[in-house]
Amino acid sequence: MFDREFAIHASTIIDMCFAKKEKCALDILTREIPLYFNKRPLELAEQLDSRVFLATKTVQRYLDQKWYGRLRHQSYKKSWSSMWVSLTFLLLE
Repeated sequence: MFDREFAIHASTIIDMCFAKKEKCALDILTREIPLYFNKRPLELAEQLDSRVFLATKTVQRYLDQKWYGRLRHQSYKKSWSSMWVSLTFLLLE
């Protein structure tokens, strides 16, 4: 019961922070907290399986940036050229 209440409060707080300053809220997720044995809030939420916290807008935005950030580092030129080649073959069939 207490775990769920804490997760709800933590989720509300991180999303309120996200609404005010997105970058700050995202930084909080990955900052090591000495009070929690230098663990990051995101790590703690994962370890505790806090689905309420992991479902917040803040965590979802963080994951989006991690996921799409990796895609951005790839060469778009290769992606576009392979897409055009595939499309051309589909149209020729």
